[in-house]
Amino acid sequence: MKLPRFISDVEGTYTPVLIGRVSSSSQRRNLPTQMTFLKDQLKARYRFKKTPIEIPIVQSGKAGELNTIEELSKLRAENPKKKYVAVFRDVSRIARDTENGLRLTRLLSDMGIPIIAMNMSTLIGNKPLGDRSADLLYQINLGI
Repeated sequence: MKLPRFISDVEGTYTPVLIGRVSSSSQRRNLPTQMTFLKDQLKARYRFKKTPIEIPIVQSGKAGELNTIEELSKLRAENPKKKYVAVFRDVSRIARDTENGLRLTRLLSDMGIPIIAMNMSTLIGNKPLGDRSADLLYQINLGI
């Protein structure tokens, strides 16, 4: 089985999981806008054949990353044979710092779930998933 390195490798067979995230309940009203943006961009920029799954999360910091991992773990446990790719609006929605972002990426990669951050042009994941040429840029974006 060939593991995906690029976005084009997941468009045909993976189910996109749209992860919308806001940090607080006062920002909750922005979550539907973020989810609509994710759906619209997914349709406009990519050629996914599978219907996306939506996971909106209202949680900040490390708790938000843990919630993301928990939701994707449940999805994986319920459907162990399905292939998923996590889709985020941008790297700042994955995590707010390098350590937590790399941890989340490692845990998702261990589950076989690569990442698309729409502000990056390629697939993110720990080896063997994802494009190695994006590793440094991804880490820089996490740290900004």
